[in-house]
Amino acid sequence: MMRYRVIGNGLPLLLLLLGSLNPSFVRRETFRSPAMIFRPGDAKDKFFHGEVPKGHIGVRDFFAEFVDEDGVSVPLHEVYLHHWVIAEFVLPKKNLAKHMDMVMRDMRNSHTPSRAGDDVVTLGRRHGHHHHHHHHDDVRSERQRHPSPLNYMGVGGETRGTETRYPAPFAMETGATAKIPKDFEAVWILNVHGIDTRGAVTKIGCTECRCDLYNVTTTEKGDPLPEGYMGGLHCCSDERRCAVEEGFVNGPKRTLYLQYTWEYVEWDACVVPTTLLGMDVTDKDGSGHGLIEYTVEGSCGAHADPQSEECVDTRDTTVIAPFGGKVVTIVSHLHLAALDSSLWGEDGRLICNSPPVYGHGTEAGNEDGYIIGVGSCYPAPGSPGSRIIEGERLHYQVKYSKVDGPHTGVMGLLAIRMVRDEPQNPTLWHSILTYLNNLVSWISESWFSPIQSL
Repeated sequence: MMRYRVIGNGLPLLLLLLGSLNPSFVRRETFRSPAMIFRPGDAKDKFFHGEVPKGHIGVRDFFAEFVDEDGVSVPLHEVYLHHWVIAEFVLPKKNLAKHMDMVMRDMRNSHTPSRAGDDVVTLGRRHGHHHHHHHHDDVRSERQRHPSPLNYMGVGGETRGTETRYPAPFAMETGATAKIPKDFEAVWILNVHGIDTRGAVTKIGCTECRCDLYNVTTTEKGDPLPEGYMGGLHCCSDERRCAVEEGFVNGPKRTLYLQYTWEYVEWDACVVPTTLLGMDVTDKDGSGHGLIEYTVEGSCGAHADPQSEECVDTRDTTVIAPFGGKVVTIVSHLHLAALDSSLWGEDGRLICNSPPVYGHGTEAGNEDGYIIGVGSCYPAPGSPGSRIIEGERLHYQVKYSKVDGPHTGVMGLLAIRMVRDEPQNPTLWHSILTYLNNLVSWISESWFSPIQSL
């Protein structure tokens, strides 16, 4: 892989030297994925070994985008970034490559890691404690059965304009080798899904993965598509091609990379670790069986009021918070045609409104008609959204427009970064309940299920 290192954004040498002596100094390292070669209409859904800064660090931010061979940002109306996902797994050192292939296969089958890890939690699914509370033998046996992500990040075409930075002193912890069992190794896996829409018969149809435009009737594994399935991830999988105008069938190829930057600090006692909780608006009962994507049915006429009830598709889900804590940041992942998304607490308080932002230009980061960002929430201490209470019912709502519908493969996913509450002085009874709860969680999680971020 090509590797680039940037520290301090060109700060004077003196500041760089001072920063190297200051463990709280924010550093940045930039990497590139292996090359991906696109023809007009090509869909690429690739999995790579992700690179990460060395050492025990606290990640403050992660930024990713498509760039060409000269490092120039590629606009969404040329190559649409459907999503990028990067996840950290702890895998046995013996036959490491084989285990990585297995995880990549699992991720490809579900487009998410296989199940929630101790610091990556799907609401309604897991109630376990942090991984450093488990005995290493228990961790080893469980990870051998079900590789689980310690950390997980992901977002889509809105990546350039979505604020994802954790304010100090909060961060995502990684690289703590003392917490990794003997004979195991932490690895990062990067998934990149892009769609080249140069010369497309309909750009939006290609980005929405309409099955008829890809001339697809089976899944990537060769199984028949689900009945009534009009479009989504099944139809724009790796190396499939969307319909293009005749003059673009043999159009020019281009070489692109996902360029990604880690912003981080060296880990110390002043850094506060966070836990990720995910919600999927299609997970109706909070069981973790969300569909990830769905179709906005129907279409409104040219003269209809786009804000009218019949022109707005509203989806809701309510789940029970598995634990409480301080909210650090919240943001949704939404697709084209999205109108709004919000999260409420059980008492009706608005915890976060996370709306889409649409572009109005042609340059990368401001593409007309595309979602170029999604609003993030950073609740102030003491504000209504600053805390989530263990056991409270959380209500997540997502709205899409039916104008120019139907819209296929849309998503309503929510990522909540929290500092979770922990018992101050756990009683014997609490410890017994925790043990039983973890046992039940392990049994119920023997199947794969999605987790989300943003």
